[in-house]
Amino acid sequence: MHTDISFKRRLKAKPINNHSVISTAKHAMNNTSIFHRDNPTQRTCLSSMGIACYECAAAFLLLFSFFLTGCASTKPINISANPNRTSLTQLPASCRIEFAPVKNNYGWRSTPWALDSQKLKESLVNYLRKRGTFKSMKCIEGNSDFVLRARLLELTLTRKLSGFIYLIAAEMQLEDRDGRTVKVYQQQGEVKRLDRISDQADEEAISIAFGLACDKTCEEIERDYSLQSIQQRSKPLTVEEWTRIENVLTAALQSTKAEDKIEAVHDLCDAMINNSIVRKAETIKQIISLFEDRDYEVRSKASTALGILARADTSLITELMGVLRKPSVSGLAAGYAATALAIVGPSAVKAIPLILESFPIINESVPVDKIQYYVPGKGDKTSGNYVNISSSGVVEMTKSVSVPMPDIELKLELEIVTERRLTGSYKCEYYAGGYALYKITGVDLGKEKANWQKWWDENKNKYGN
Repeated sequence: MHTDISFKRRLKAKPINNHSVISTAKHAMNNTSIFHRDNPTQRTCLSSMGIACYECAAAFLLLFSFFLTGCASTKPINISANPNRTSLTQLPASCRIEFAPVKNNYGWRSTPWALDSQKLKESLVNYLRKRGTFKSMKCIEGNSDFVLRARLLELTLTRKLSGFIYLIAAEMQLEDRDGRTVKVYQQQGEVKRLDRISDQADEEAISIAFGLACDKTCEEIERDYSLQSIQQRSKPLTVEEWTRIENVLTAALQSTKAEDKIEAVHDLCDAMINNSIVRKAETIKQIISLFEDRDYEVRSKASTALGILARADTSLITELMGVLRKPSVSGLAAGYAATALAIVGPSAVKAIPLILESFPIINESVPVDKIQYYVPGKGDKTSGNYVNISSSGVVEMTKSVSVPMPDIELKLELEIVTERRLTGSYKCEYYAGGYALYKITGVDLGKEKANWQKWWDENKNKYGN
């Protein structure tokens, strides 16, 4: 009994330190003066209590800090906005998009969303291309009439009795070519849902909300333009300004990004058609060098762009014939030069002997995600005579497929039956030489060189040879 009274008295005499739960637990473990030294049972009991209290306190603080600091894993959200309609008033100008960096997380602290500013930029570019607010969208800095600087202001999820409300707010600052602010637009989009079904449903709702905010912004921009509140620079670019743009574009031809190269090729060819390029011969050689770029789309677009340019400037036919005279080991350069001549058409008749001599063939592996599907019956069936196609790996089952070969006019309708999967590629053996001869002469003799040689020997006099 003496021991119990002493124990209680001592506890009363030493109140628990309330600075923190953990310090209290340590106190219970380490301060031996709170129990009778001669009673080992009490010592063991209190030590066990102290350890248990310390562990519980540590776990509680860890859990509390977890919620306090928002350490829950974020869920990546990919936004893909679509316009509610196409533009009724298009600005006859080009525009480049910049998107400010976004925060680490949005939405609820327990289940936050993660966004990517680069993907948001791509989504906005795709949205504007579909809507057509601007005549063209640019990616390369210093090569556009306007710059639209976008910033995400808010992305929230609110729960109410009627369901869930997704709200997204964005600011878009329109600047002219000289960097002057034309106007700042702030809009928001709101979507209501009865329930949250899945992460995919979240993505869909957020994409719709972002699209609504973009719709309102574009409607304002188009209205301002119709009211002449937005005016494109009236005076033409000076030689110095064109030279600066040309430097930017030619530098982009050396970029590691395929989209930069493709845009630079198209813009340079447009500028050459308008006689705005200073170093034309040098620029053409740079574009021709892309015929052997490592990226399939870059090779294809470079060939298409030069073919369109050569239609307007037939002196380029000689440049393309020079490529046929010096075929590379891979044969890609000659194949894409022949394709460019196919786009030129009958005006390239003087290239027929060289095309026959080299008769290039391109072997491409086209990834599934580059395949374009279209309505059956719309393909160029004659062009299909110049391509052999087979599946590599497993591809999605379809009976109508458009293989994006270099010529923009080449659309193939092919019968392909394979496993229904989403991986793999199409192996395309493209007879560029035969196809070029078909487009230049209008005669369809297929992909056998011997047939074309025999026909040429019999008909070359009609073509002045």
